[in-house]
Amino acid sequence: MTRRRKPLEQHRIDGSFRLDRHASRNDLQSPPLKRLAPLHLSPAAAACWDELLAAAPTGAFGESDAAHLEACAMALAHLRAAHAEALATPLIAETGHGPKVHAIHVEVRLAAAALNRLLAESGLTPQARMKVQPIEHAEALDAASIRAYFHREAQ
Repeated sequence: MTRRRKPLEQHRIDGSFRLDRHASRNDLQSPPLKRLAPLHLSPAAAACWDELLAAAPTGAFGESDAAHLEACAMALAHLRAAHAEALATPLIAETGHGPKVHAIHVEVRLAAAALNRLLAESGLTPQARMKVQPIEHAEALDAASIRAYFHREAQ
C-alpha cells in the first residue's frame, strides 16, 4: 500500500512547498470556517472557539477542521479552568510519604503541553509560523513562466 501524499496546505504550513514540484497539483481545499461554536460546547469553550478563530490567520481553519478547532477550544478552556484552580492551591502538598507537587499543578502542565501540540498542528504557535513561507508570488506564476525559468537554468 502506498503512502498518501501530503496536502498542499500542509506543505505550505511546513514550509516545504516547492514551485517546481507542487505548482501543477490541484488539491481539494476546504472552504474557510465561518461559523459559530457548536452548541454542545460549554460557555468557556465557546468563548475559546471564538478567540482562536479570531486569532488564527485567514484561512487557517477550513470547514473540515471544525473538530480540530473544537479540540483546541476545549483544551484551552480546560487549561484556563485548571490554572485558576492552581492559583488557589499551594504548589507542594504534604502527604504521608513526604512532600509532593499538588496534582492540579501537574494537570496544568499536562494541559498546557496538550494545547501546545494541538496549536502547533494548526500552525498557531510562533515556532510553527516560522516554518510558513510566503508564497503569494509563487501562486501568481503561470506554467509558461515556470518552464521558462527552468529552461534558463538548464542553459
